[in-house]
Amino acid sequence: MAILSVRSGEVMVFSTAALRRCSSRFLQPVLAGAILFLCLLVPMSTALVGCAQPATAPKLNAVQSWIVQNAVPLKTVDPQRPLDDLQPLRQMISNASIVGLGEATHGSHEFFTMKHRLLEFLVEKMGFTMFAMEGSWSAGEQINTYVLTGQGDAANVLQQFHFWTWNTQEVLAMLKWMRAYNSDSHHLQKISFAGFDCQLIEPNTYQSVTQYLQTVDPQSAARVTSLYQGLRPDFAKDFNKYIDSYFQLSQTTKQQYLLKAQKVYDLLKAHEVEYEGHSSSQTFCGSLST
Repeated sequence: MAILSVRSGEVMVFSTAALRRCSSRFLQPVLAGAILFLCLLVPMSTALVGCAQPATAPKLNAVQSWIVQNAVPLKTVDPQRPLDDLQPLRQMISNASIVGLGEATHGSHEFFTMKHRLLEFLVEKMGFTMFAMEGSWSAGEQINTYVLTGQGDAANVLQQFHFWTWNTQEVLAMLKWMRAYNSDSHHLQKISFAGFDCQLIEPNTYQSVTQYLQTVDPQSAARVTSLYQGLRPDFAKDFNKYIDSYFQLSQTTKQQYLLKAQKVYDLLKAHEVEYEGHSSSQTFCGSLST
């Protein structure tokens, strides 16, 4: 993990390892004062001058000195620019298999273009293979299909998230880059996309289960289709109206839906060995997880 901030038109990154080197007494004022210092540094360094006496650089306190010593300047947030200035991240990330990319505000251009740039670095220079974000698992499946195969339209599949925070030009540009990377025959190791939240179960998730059962157990597929009646969302209606109608359902109806979903899960689990024999363990797990 790293903390990103801006100083004099540059981006700076601090490793959490550097933060841990501070004593507990020193750490709190560093974190509390870092942002304030970064906001004030430019005005301080460009103070008004007009007197005959030459301007002198302000003396840095302990917190400011620590920031100057530990900050790694990054030249740009533009993903189209070279990635050379990101090389210090190699040591910070080391052999980690998961790298978290946070943001102080949703929808800000600079935060997500920097994420895009970091993704390119992690993929091209360090061998990472997946980008996952807080979004619908079901929508993530549709986006991943586009990223891997080119099937569908990037802008349309992105809208399946149903949240303005991700339906932006910056996220769209990143998805198109992922698709372009995978379509290059020189890249033998492909990258994928995932949503890791269950905000909404899209119709495609129900469809993937019934389609799987059609291949391994057609008779059970008909039963599962029946169990999904009422439970499977109908987006032929307005999305917001569908959500409103769901919240108006009684607890009894919601409990019935839950029992139906459990029956589908139990059916799959009870025939795990049989179904894996007709497909594969990976395909079965994919169906079970949905």
